[in-house]
Amino acid sequence: MSQHIGNQERKPKPKTTSPSSTPRTARIWLIRHAEILEPTDPSFKKSPHIPYDPPLTSRGHLQSHYVGQFFLKRESVAHIFSSPFLRCIETASRIADVLDLSVKVEHGIAARLDPRSYRNRDEDISTAINLQSLKESFPRIDTSYVSRVEGLTSNEALETVRTRMKKVIKELTEEFRDDGSLLFVGHSQMLIDIPFILSSLRIPTDCIRYCTIIGMEKSGLFWRCSTKPTVPTRDNHSC
Repeated sequence: MSQHIGNQERKPKPKTTSPSSTPRTARIWLIRHAEILEPTDPSFKKSPHIPYDPPLTSRGHLQSHYVGQFFLKRESVAHIFSSPFLRCIETASRIADVLDLSVKVEHGIAARLDPRSYRNRDEDISTAINLQSLKESFPRIDTSYVSRVEGLTSNEALETVRTRMKKVIKELTEEFRDDGSLLFVGHSQMLIDIPFILSSLRIPTDCIRYCTIIGMEKSGLFWRCSTKPTVPTRDNHSC
């Protein structure tokens, strides 16, 4: 209804929506590392501190490159976070080469350590992960980034691992959501647990192959999976 003031008619001002009241959509991508060298391979070298930390195969390096090409053509990626294990850092570094980004090493998205591989289950293996030394081999590593979680031991319960992954991913999403999409390069456990924890979606384990990617979005308070599990390929960079 119009409002009358004296002889002039003044129309009510249209309602405006405060920018702060508009839900911001956050986009993240969960990525499993690429194909790894089997421990039975003669070229596999065990680390004295981390018994099972295999590198990628030559095919794994190519797979990682295809993932980078997939995002280069489809997504505005702002940050790449990687589990501290070699297979994830190598995968993330190849993706970062394509996207011209740095790699932030985040212990919070590491998988549960197999207690059978460690004599001392209370030993903090994160102390053996030296970012300065890693940067010599992987110059994309951002040594200024401080992991939100410090300390990794093989006595962690599975539920504790799930809780820390959820906490770290939610915190980093809130902190960096205005920058663009975030990539989390980790292990199969992350791709199975996080979609279920955040959106109640169960991903079958047989859908999680090397370099499988899953997109997720958060609008307001709610999360949803925005893509099915996908493996970028050489020809079209998608399944």
